[in-house]
Amino acid sequence: MDLFGNENPRLQLAPVRAFNRFLLESFGKGACTCHRCRESGNVEDGYAQAHTFDIDGKVYARRFACTADTDVMGALEGGWKSFYKTAMPARGAVDLPGIHEFTDAESRPFLLPLLIGAQCAHEHDGTLLFGLPKRAPASRPPVVAARAPSEGQDAQAFLDDLFAE
Repeated sequence: MDLFGNENPRLQLAPVRAFNRFLLESFGKGACTCHRCRESGNVEDGYAQAHTFDIDGKVYARRFACTADTDVMGALEGGWKSFYKTAMPARGAVDLPGIHEFTDAESRPFLLPLLIGAQCAHEHDGTLLFGLPKRAPASRPPVVAARAPSEGQDAQAFLDDLFAE
């Protein structure tokens, strides 16, 4: 809204409205109820991605089926392109003020948890950057020789022999 209370008409464009709806639909109310969370009592130690979030003092669970990094970035890029009529810079610093321009107040609290939770962005030295943090190359895993069971060998016996080596 501007000083005179007029809403920017670009906020009504379908991709912008779809992005705001996507943010709201990316989380379900309450803690995650997946089998891993139920078995661990919602202790998420060792999880690569968080399942349960505290957003504005309420507990929400991320809906993984519709919030892969490609889903999140696709919705964000669609909203950005529709609002600004230009491609969104998908590398470097995240332009949060620019994204907030087309994110409504109801959806805004879900933006950062989703960007970080879906591993679309990460914080580095106080700056939010697109993508995952750069890591040192992992050591190469050992090479496992591929072989097939010998003729007539039982599958279980083959596996027992393979893992006994």
